[in-house]
Amino acid sequence: MSCPFLQETRVRSCRGAAIRKLIVETGGPAEGERCSSSRHTECAFFREANIHSAGADKCPLLDERHVRYCSASSIPHYVPWSEQAGQCGGSGHRYCELWLSVARPHSPGTHDPAIDGIRVPRDLWYAPNHLWLHCEDGACHIGIDEFLARTLAQVDGISFVTNQGVQQPVAVVSVRGVDWALAFPNRLNITGFNTYLRHAPERLLADPYGAGWLFEGRPAAGEVTAGLMDGERAYGWMRNETGRLASFVHHLDGSTLNDGGRPTDDFISHLSREEVLRLMHEFFALGR
Repeated sequence: MSCPFLQETRVRSCRGAAIRKLIVETGGPAEGERCSSSRHTECAFFREANIHSAGADKCPLLDERHVRYCSASSIPHYVPWSEQAGQCGGSGHRYCELWLSVARPHSPGTHDPAIDGIRVPRDLWYAPNHLWLHCEDGACHIGIDEFLARTLAQVDGISFVTNQGVQQPVAVVSVRGVDWALAFPNRLNITGFNTYLRHAPERLLADPYGAGWLFEGRPAAGEVTAGLMDGERAYGWMRNETGRLASFVHHLDGSTLNDGGRPTDDFISHLSREEVLRLMHEFFALGR
């Protein structure tokens, strides 16, 4: 489904002008406009171009185009209709900054089930190492779930290991002196990365189901959801994972547990480098 903010219109511009200013059509030529009439011969730009247009009912320098634009943008950027609409023309718009700022499809208050405040959106697929996959209309996105985001608490840096093409997506996060590879278990035809995370890694944790996405692409040969859990199955699995995490932390240091046995949100900051490695291997290793 295309983004509801994706709109279309027609624009005009003058090929003879030093600065190409796009004028949006609003139902017909403006009062006094000469470009689309025989009066175009009175225009200084037309005269300078030294073009013969005897009997023409509009200026040969008049450029008219059918374009698309984003109605949510404060400054519309017009794209020729003949060009592909990119993420705006499919499900990828769900991860657009403007869409997220208005719609917030996975924001708190939605009807997604949650376990101890950790949301488990039903429309996602989940890998055992806490990465998620969303595919719709042939477009796919990959990110981390809220369990992983809450556990990490803070990320010092993010880098992308894999390039574009059919590969197994891998990103590396730096946490408490540990560089950990987050590997998606299946191959994907990777078409892009959320490079903004390199400059703002905190977004990975603040909005893991939205602006914190990692990879985008298209399904490759084979089943992209092989070995993954759908949203219904993932709910019970996530409940078990929160219990395992509480037990894991309790055996490390009971002081990092809240009343009731839930680990504090920043418990990882109290762990040594070796304990962080044990934690990552226990919950976020591929093939564990």
